[in-house]
Amino acid sequence: MRDRLNKRFSTTILSLGFAILATLGGLFAAYRLTPPITQRVEPHDTFVFRDFFDSEQLDTLVYRWGTGQSRVAWPQVGQPANAILALALLEPNAEGSMDLTLTVNEQPLLTTPIQGQRTISLLVPGAAVSGGDPRFGLLSQISRSAVDSRPLGIGIAYAAWNELGWTLPPLMQMLIFPALVLVLGLLLLRLSQSPLLSATVAGVIGVGLALGAGLRPLEVAPYTPRMLLMVSLAHVALLLWTALARPEARWWQLPRRVDLPLLIGLLGVGYWIVLLYHHTGNVLMDIEGPRPGTRYIGLIVLAILLALALIPQLTTSTRWKAALVVLALSGVAEASYATWFSFRRSGPDFFILWRAAYDFSLGRPLYKITDVLTNHFGHVFKVPPFYGMLFLPIANVNDAQYEIALTGHRVMNLVLYAATGGLLARLLRPRFGWLLSLTTVGVIMGLMQPPFDTIAYGQIDIVLLLLLTLTLLGLQSERPWLIGLGIALGTLFKLYPFMLVGFLFVRREWKAIGWVAGWLAILNGIAIAVMGWDNHVMYVTQVLPNIGGGTSWVENQTINGFLNRLSYDPLRTEPVRGLSISLLTYGGFALVAGISLLLSFAPFERKSSSYALQFGIFSVVMVLAVPAAWMHYSTITILAFAMLAWYSADRPLPLGKAVLLALSYGLIAYGNQWSFFDGTQNPGLPFLALSYKFYGLVLLWSVMVHTIWRAWALRRESTQRTPASGSLVSSPS
Repeated sequence: MRDRLNKRFSTTILSLGFAILATLGGLFAAYRLTPPITQRVEPHDTFVFRDFFDSEQLDTLVYRWGTGQSRVAWPQVGQPANAILALALLEPNAEGSMDLTLTVNEQPLLTTPIQGQRTISLLVPGAAVSGGDPRFGLLSQISRSAVDSRPLGIGIAYAAWNELGWTLPPLMQMLIFPALVLVLGLLLLRLSQSPLLSATVAGVIGVGLALGAGLRPLEVAPYTPRMLLMVSLAHVALLLWTALARPEARWWQLPRRVDLPLLIGLLGVGYWIVLLYHHTGNVLMDIEGPRPGTRYIGLIVLAILLALALIPQLTTSTRWKAALVVLALSGVAEASYATWFSFRRSGPDFFILWRAAYDFSLGRPLYKITDVLTNHFGHVFKVPPFYGMLFLPIANVNDAQYEIALTGHRVMNLVLYAATGGLLARLLRPRFGWLLSLTTVGVIMGLMQPPFDTIAYGQIDIVLLLLLTLTLLGLQSERPWLIGLGIALGTLFKLYPFMLVGFLFVRREWKAIGWVAGWLAILNGIAIAVMGWDNHVMYVTQVLPNIGGGTSWVENQTINGFLNRLSYDPLRTEPVRGLSISLLTYGGFALVAGISLLLSFAPFERKSSSYALQFGIFSVVMVLAVPAAWMHYSTITILAFAMLAWYSADRPLPLGKAVLLALSYGLIAYGNQWSFFDGTQNPGLPFLALSYKFYGLVLLWSVMVHTIWRAWALRRESTQRTPASGSLVSSPS
């Protein structure tokens, strides 16, 4: 046994050591090949040009005026033998010149007069930029004029940096990369138990990042400390989780299988560790910080959990039950704070719906076709007339009554959200009792931010979540009228629930399909009687054909949004209809929806957790594969997480899958588009980070696909197995 442990230890040390050496080799090689860097004034330049005024344009020249204390930063570009710095400068005093003092890392480098427009180029000795993180100060007097009262210093149009001779990596990168590969390798080792595999994966990731850091230093290198923090906090999350649950003989050992209580604990601990990353990054790395209430709740919860883990007098059972209670209460606390915060918002989507009903009540057109054609992602009514009809009772309210109506809409959403939680808890109760059911719902629903953004905006996603839950209950209880009502109503609010008809077709739920058609006829008939035939014709012929396509807007976390942000401004709210992106979008939809439909062929019993997974996966497809789905649309993925929790009670999840599920929950549940993004658009890894909820959706869908596939395979194996005489063979659900 000891020889085996020694061999495993030696293999781990050698493989991780090789991975670290390979990463350092890639880092040194990449910085030897760092290309010249040129930065012109543009919307994404504030990472280099700091403490300048907003950009301006004169003819073809785009520039920024300085403040007299402006800086040009080249973060983590390396330690060259020498380098050439070129600056295209302007002085604001048209009748004279202005002296510029150029400093590097606070040390004077050059003083020279600037008159008009001038480009300077100078040799910077390597000793002046040791450390590999040069910051050049542009110090000058300031000028004010009669037409511009701003205190203007030397301006800039572009800067260039060209390293000469042998270049060493920045000192910070030489320290961070070995640490990153080490902690990543150890994390993977804890999860996989395979030293060679863990070291190989960590080494490949390390080498890839090292090459990116050297070849694209401004886009990769400044963000490696954040990656190290992420991986380190992943260790903290797992250690805290195991210290609380203690599922194995040694408190730090990870369980190989994760049942429902362990899974809910992992989701809750993981969520608050995301908050800890957000808080630490805000304090140490200038990351946009969390909301104050969420920060305080999270830090208090983590402190309590840590105290529970460290109190030796507690039994394992008492400690773990207390931890689950704390996590459930943290969900209640966070939901209460998020509700308070949402009630202070303006409700822009509610206003759009109300304004359409108001215009209709005055005899104006329900749809503004010009606005739809110009930008259907703007403040424009574009949903079926049935949805607008529901706002007619409040169409003619005054300002004070409007605020009451908005508050009433939010209260209604809260009641429906609580009702959905009650239905899900009731669905889970027969398998594991009320206490654990309510804890599961409290963690999953209480910590999920998207539904509270839905409340803030005045959106319909909570109603859709309720309708999907009722549809699942209808399927389990064989009530086709309820199935049809849920899908038909959902389709009249948002079109994408109609894809559930595909699920019904695969499952041969012919009566339910008939009820969908019947309810659509009835509900649309009511809407036609109230809103008129012409508005329905206009919606089908002029609105619906023109609201396709996606956008690069940061809140669009679909396949289309991810692809668009690779090429377009993440603050762009106009539709993008490029042929290549459209083909990839609809190809992605066909792949995701097609695989999900194929998995629907698995013949699971309708009251089983596996069947619930088959249905629940479409709540992910609806917000992942359509061209545009804002972050708050992910409210409906609560159903997917709840069904996975149910499945874990029947068949505990493998550790790796449970960790991936917890990661997906943290990405989807935590924050919104402004949590980590303040509008500053830095190239490289920050652009990829803007799609963090998309990655969570991909992970969630992938986990569900694999889980359903494995359940199907196990069912086939059990049905093919020939039972021995007198034995019973049960079929997995």
